[in-house]
Amino acid sequence: MVELLIVPAANDAIANGNLTALQVPIALRNHVVRHLEPYRLLTTQLVVREPRYLGVSVQAEIIPHPHTDPELVCERTRAALRQFLSPLDIGRPSVIEPGEDWQGWPFGRDLYVADLFGLLQQVAGVRYVRDVRFASIAVAPGQELNIATLTQTADNVTRMLHVPADTLICSLEHTVTAVTL
Repeated sequence: MVELLIVPAANDAIANGNLTALQVPIALRNHVVRHLEPYRLLTTQLVVREPRYLGVSVQAEIIPHPHTDPELVCERTRAALRQFLSPLDIGRPSVIEPGEDWQGWPFGRDLYVADLFGLLQQVAGVRYVRDVRFASIAVAPGQELNIATLTQTADNVTRMLHVPADTLICSLEHTVTAVTL
């Protein structure tokens, strides 16, 4: 069996938080199957589908530098999280340096709370990152998301999210709070 996972080129929609754009249109799926069918071995089954998605919501407490606008720093932090936790490259902020070939979150790459601490510490105006927690939920493009069922994954025991090989991470809403020392 050969399984081909398609991620639609919906960069703008994802940047605006529209996760329904990750649904692969049936016409596109059929077109890909028709194109690949002549190259398939007779004994090979071809499966074309969209990947599984895990939506991630981050709750962070940051301590901004003195003489900075805390709300501006919080907005920059939320933007960095949206861009980092995206299945597609939706425009890298200057704090993300994953490499020249960055195309968005890689298939099957686990998420560690240390990734988020490292990212947030690089956001302009952030002096310290006091705490980071994240929650995840399976996201099915085209279906309504039940935010109430978010699973807490960053507590005292678990500091990472296992991402299966056929799965990508996508960004949900993030809560960033500026606190003072």
